[in-house]
Amino acid sequence: MPTSITDNDLAIFEELAIANYHSTHTLTALFGNGKGTYVTSRLSRLVKDHFLGMTFFSDMRWGKVGSPAIYYLAEKALALVHLDPEHRHLLSQRLAKSKALQGRTLRHNILRSKFRTCLLLMSRASTWRIDRWMQHDRRFPILGYASWIEDKEQREREINPDAFFSIEAPSCKAFHFFLEIDMVTYAVSRSDMTQGSSIEKKLILYESLLRERWRLEDLEASYFRLIFVVKASNSTNPQFKEQRVESIRAILERDEFANIRKCVRFVSECDLGFGEEIRFEDADGTTVSLFD
Repeated sequence: MPTSITDNDLAIFEELAIANYHSTHTLTALFGNGKGTYVTSRLSRLVKDHFLGMTFFSDMRWGKVGSPAIYYLAEKALALVHLDPEHRHLLSQRLAKSKALQGRTLRHNILRSKFRTCLLLMSRASTWRIDRWMQHDRRFPILGYASWIEDKEQREREINPDAFFSIEAPSCKAFHFFLEIDMVTYAVSRSDMTQGSSIEKKLILYESLLRERWRLEDLEASYFRLIFVVKASNSTNPQFKEQRVESIRAILERDEFANIRKCVRFVSECDLGFGEEIRFEDADGTTVSLFD
């Protein structure tokens, strides 16, 4: 018998069209309403009937056993989601690559989805809402104030964040955020800034963006916050997160980062709890809220 698609199914499809990937845990938190077993069985049915695709963290130490299932849109579901042509084309391209996606890249996507899930759950208990969320290779051009930026190709004079989002609250100005998921794929700094990627190079670009009047479609603003979600500590180095953040803070102490320093927020992967308010640390190590 063909599967009858419910409103809850459509809501899952819409969310996956935005976030690309979700785990069983995050989808249960968003759509379970206390019925986690039902959500798990429903997701299995949607996979079986080719509305969703499914993969695993197949290269983790324990393989598929004990690893959460990761879901993404399949063609049948993609046809049911209301999208502009450009977004639909992009999702179709990603769909072709999803089965092969694994390891660090997959975990990067899931950590971003976990952060988004925590935000959505926070918004349900608040008066604010996420007004826009962009993560599909959206780039922000930089005029640049550092000489080495001017010598690079245009693509390297653009910021390509892991996500950009805005939050609106009643009787309050909109808040704008850039999101960077730090999976330790970049060095914190390099002796030769023209070679390879680094956190320092990202910070230079964000500092440049902050110094100019930046614009995105209908949005024009002069201020934003930059959130780093840092990979959790590992068993071989329990102080991993603290050491990583301290290295970034040391860079922010320099005069050339005087503006962006005020905007940076840190949160660890292990501090993201469903249904809990996200608490961040600023560049001084002070605990702050999303809007501080």
